[in-house]
Amino acid sequence: MYVTLNSKEYCLTDGTTLLELLEMAAINYNQVAVAIGTTIIRQELFESTHLQEGDNVLVIGAAKGG
Repeated sequence: MYVTLNSKEYCLTDGTTLLELLEMAAINYNQVAVAIGTTIIRQELFESTHLQEGDNVLVIGAAKGG
């Protein structure tokens, strides 16, 4: 199946979780906000959230500065 993560397409096996995708993309998931489509996913649900064909995953990190 294909999903998009921050505008980059990934080919994944059925049953892949959000946590597995973030690890595959080397994203430090402790410091980001994640949404699938328009739904924000809480960090404690990353491991149990299974991705679906065509999902659009958006990861946003905090910016420092002032």
